[in-house]
Amino acid sequence: MTTLDDKTFQKCIKKCKTNINKAFRIYSDLLNGIFSWQNFIDFQNLLVETLYDEKSQEIPLRQTLKKINNGSNTINDKSLTIKKIEELETIENSVKILGDFLCWIFYMNDFELMDKHIEKPHVGMNSVGSGVVAEMEAIKKLNVSQNPHFYLYNELSSFLRIGDLSVFDKQKGKIIGFGEIKSSKPQNNIIDISVDFIVNSKNLYVPDNLEHKENQGHEFLNEDMKQHLEKQLCTMKESLTNKKKVDKHIQQEVNIPHHKDLEKLINKCHRNGSAVLKISNDILYLSVKNKSEEIDFKDVFDKEHVLEILTTNPIKGQNNITFSKLNLLSYGKNIPFLFLPISNSAKKKALNQTIFIIFNYNSVIDYFYKQGFTFVKKKKVPYLEKKLEKEIISLCLLSIHEIYINMFLDENSAIDIINKMLNETKDGNGNRHIFMNMKYIEKRDKN
Repeated sequence: MTTLDDKTFQKCIKKCKTNINKAFRIYSDLLNGIFSWQNFIDFQNLLVETLYDEKSQEIPLRQTLKKINNGSNTINDKSLTIKKIEELETIENSVKILGDFLCWIFYMNDFELMDKHIEKPHVGMNSVGSGVVAEMEAIKKLNVSQNPHFYLYNELSSFLRIGDLSVFDKQKGKIIGFGEIKSSKPQNNIIDISVDFIVNSKNLYVPDNLEHKENQGHEFLNEDMKQHLEKQLCTMKESLTNKKKVDKHIQQEVNIPHHKDLEKLINKCHRNGSAVLKISNDILYLSVKNKSEEIDFKDVFDKEHVLEILTTNPIKGQNNITFSKLNLLSYGKNIPFLFLPISNSAKKKALNQTIFIIFNYNSVIDYFYKQGFTFVKKKKVPYLEKKLEKEIISLCLLSIHEIYINMFLDENSAIDIINKMLNETKDGNGNRHIFMNMKYIEKRDKN
């Protein structure tokens, strides 16, 4: 049996989609206030199982594709292999989108710790051997309703990168530490598992269903694995103890984000297969259903049509159009897509769509030209600069990308935010480099 066996592949796809639908129903319940720890446990277990099934097909397929590309494999159906990989990638993306929602819930009151995660390089799942099976079993055994701690599986998210587990204290309502899972090679169908914790807690609850021995060492690990584990434990400890300097936070009220327009676009695309929506003079939203990232925009509209729709800037050289794919993953830098105030039906439809936000900087450039700024490029990065007697103000236009893509705001809000930052950072000494690093947090009605 190979992963190219279509019957086996389709069976895996069907199971994964069924699990994602089940997880989405639990997500809807959680969002509507139907809360129980068992819901969280079931939600995570479904995602863990789906990720494992998806990877058990994807990884061998990628190995097969590599052999095809190297000419050392007799299988000639390259396009079929690529198509299957793309279908699996769509499933993994849905798992991670749902996983971001889950993990954000437990990290949303600790942005500093979240930022420490995203500073680290991400190491994805590159095998589905006994080690991954051990992780799955450990998570299922540790997470029982009566446990005072909830163990998040970090691999489910796009932004958790320290340790295999995050430990959430239900009573304190915060992350108190991390866990790292190691396992032996199977012998007589038995796997030894070690779970090392670095936590700000005196005691960790051990469920009755878990046979365990504390402080037994790591006899089944070789020296390289032990050294690697020591480095991982040091990283976990430093993340909990070292406090970094926090940048100045600036709050700014902005116009209403274009969430309803986004929902309108998603529903329109669901009906027609593609959709274009003009948001403002400088911004378009585009969505294409069931398409990969490699989209021929002429299938939807050509660039000349974009130039007709978006306002043309009379300043020479500032008429560049940017096509930016909307990533529904959080990466810890913006609120997860599943928290946005649009209907659940629209969110579910968006999982099968490729959404682009198309924009230029025209209105922003026009406004700040009138304030004495000029346009410059530094290593192909666009800036607006203003020279004063004692300082140079440098505004990176890539910051506006964050406003349009992650916050669903338009050029009027961008101008308001930049003006606020210019006023808040005014000190009259030295150069000012304005580059925005923002997290959009929606104010929710407590009632």
